[in-house]
Amino acid sequence: MLRPARLLLFLVALISSVRAADDFSPLAGTVTVPDGLKISDVQHAIITGVSARGWALKDKASGRLVLFLEQGGWRSAMTLPYDTKEVKIYSTNSGKPDKSGVIKK
Repeated sequence: MLRPARLLLFLVALISSVRAADDFSPLAGTVTVPDGLKISDVQHAIITGVSARGWALKDKASGRLVLFLEQGGWRSAMTLPYDTKEVKIYSTNSGKPDKSGVIKK
């Protein structure tokens, strides 16, 4: 049947190793989507995988998810544009916020 478990495994491994990047560039990584999955299957696998790692869904649009994580005094946001061929991972804003809540680059 579907292979979202394999996609999920790749996403979890990749997301756990994403490093900070400048605003929506450069690309932090890509995950190839297995053949035969519908766009809704890809979206479901991403949301399931990132939720299991503690990420919150901040914004959901067609073909794009924005994720947020706050843990141990650090904040991180990622944008994941996706289709039925690949998922791109951009770390859009990561770091330790100052007293006013701003993350310095």
